[in-house]
Amino acid sequence: MAEALASLKLTDKELTDKLSDIINHNFEMSIADLVQKKLTTANVSGWRKGTAHPTNLTIRQGISILLTGHKDKYGSFIVSSQKEAKKILHDALSTNNQKIMDKFEDFKMACASGAYDKTRSYPDSTKINSETLMECIAYLIIQGYLFTDFSHAKGHLTLDNYSRIVDIESLVSQTDIDNLLSNLQFFCNTAKKI
Repeated sequence: MAEALASLKLTDKELTDKLSDIINHNFEMSIADLVQKKLTTANVSGWRKGTAHPTNLTIRQGISILLTGHKDKYGSFIVSSQKEAKKILHDALSTNNQKIMDKFEDFKMACASGAYDKTRSYPDSTKINSETLMECIAYLIIQGYLFTDFSHAKGHLTLDNYSRIVDIESLVSQTDIDNLLSNLQFFCNTAKKI
């Protein structure tokens, strides 16, 4: 997005004014008025330089209109390729997996108490976040491992076994990256706040 905004060769003030006009002409006045307070030259400067991203949906839609003529294309500037989508997934899984490993004994206790059965049963719950989702994925992988004939350490899950069983590279390779990319772009286009 930063490159696309910079390519317009507008000053921060000119870009702010242009976005203000687009928002005023394409959205209801009550919405446009609320958004104008967030549309400052300092914020626009950060967006143009790539040091910040707009969190407000109306502003993101205004930027999309400015750059593409359509309000629902913002996501293609944020996550533009399968490679980027794959990196985002890999980074999120790795970060959350490290959290599990850092508190491994707590994770094992949660597994034993059935904490992730609820997550598995209601994956669309608004209470689910990326950390909980990774914990549930790890739980399901472990369940599969413990109940196969290949498990030589049934019931004795150690951190070393866990590290071998839960393979982030394998999880990423099993993901439908086309679907992930379109869902990430859809989220960027429609989320009220990012």
